[in-house]
Amino acid sequence: MPRSAPRFPPGPAGVAQGASTPPLAAPPTIAEAALTLPTTPPTPPRLPGVAAATTATPALRAPPPATPQAAPFIPGAPVGIAFAAGSAVLPEGALAALRRLGGSRAGHAIWAVGYGESATADAAGQAATLELAFARARAIASALAQSGVPPDAIRLTGEAIGRGGVARIAD
Repeated sequence: MPRSAPRFPPGPAGVAQGASTPPLAAPPTIAEAALTLPTTPPTPPRLPGVAAATTATPALRAPPPATPQAAPFIPGAPVGIAFAAGSAVLPEGALAALRRLGGSRAGHAIWAVGYGESATADAAGQAATLELAFARARAIASALAQSGVPPDAIRLTGEAIGRGGVARIAD
């Protein structure tokens, strides 16, 4: 007579389901799972036919400190002028930068733009700052003219909002 199938299908490791299984072990604690790291490098492998000579790696040295350098002059790039607040007097160093710009214009006109430092969107407030803006543009134009740029090749403009001034070669 054929045997009947077991009442429960076999579970893991041949234990019938429904039968009691031994409890699982608790996971290891952090202290038990901590790895020990070696304090020295491993010994080099010995390979037949390969010389066992090794050399020490030289210690890394920090590069020498970089010396600050002026930004490189890019012919035709705009020259920003950082005027003192409320002033139209060219700061030191601006004349040299404007001379370089004037020398690289290749017959093109140069825009001299002054900004008036307006802090408001009010029309009356902006109108009051245009005098400073045009005074700065005239200071830039005067420096360009002293550098040999013909006065008819200098274009002036002033803007109420912004700080300082800029000179750029016209397109």
